[in-house]
Amino acid sequence: MSGLRARRTVTFLTLTALLGLSGCSAVSRVAGTAREAASSLGDSATATASTLTRPASGMAADHFSITPASSQPASSAAARLDATGAVSQVDVTAKSTYWFRTPSKNITCLMSTSDSSDSDATVRCTIVAREWKAPARPAHCPLDWGNDLEVGPAGTPGFVCARDTVLGASITVNYGTRLIMKPNLACAVSTSGVTCANTVTGQGFALSREAYSLF
Repeated sequence: MSGLRARRTVTFLTLTALLGLSGCSAVSRVAGTAREAASSLGDSATATASTLTRPASGMAADHFSITPASSQPASSAAARLDATGAVSQVDVTAKSTYWFRTPSKNITCLMSTSDSSDSDATVRCTIVAREWKAPARPAHCPLDWGNDLEVGPAGTPGFVCARDTVLGASITVNYGTRLIMKPNLACAVSTSGVTCANTVTGQGFALSREAYSLF
């Protein structure tokens, strides 16, 4: 079993225990919470994406990527993160998992590494209330679709065909905070939503009530 699949399995079992889920039942949608302010990045409600692909080798079977039209230099990730206006930085590298939510509780994210390596950090974020439309559900996705975005060690961001959820975090990260998980992840929390990126490949996503984008 790959490190990423193992981590997914542990995460699912842990969240099942915490949230009272069973099997592959869908998670009930929570009513809308405080509004995330309009995106300072000017993201439109349509992702700059063109290709739907099946999981790459070693990637969990419930992840389907919508691939951006072109890769980005690592500097683009820094620019995106800087554009959020985050003024404080918290290094969470020492933790194998860091599970947090925005002050509005509308977005929850899980940053994690596998037990066997600290070089394959992945972040997945779930949004509760949104005003944008997700891409069409893939024919091979029988599970929940459209509310979760993820970026991992390969750098390609995408939607997650999910049998679980990352909702339920108890740690609230204040607006204006940037979280880093070395060597390859960073997330910035702002009033315009959450931006997460693989700082090595320069790719990631921005997520808010009003819009999402993959870059």
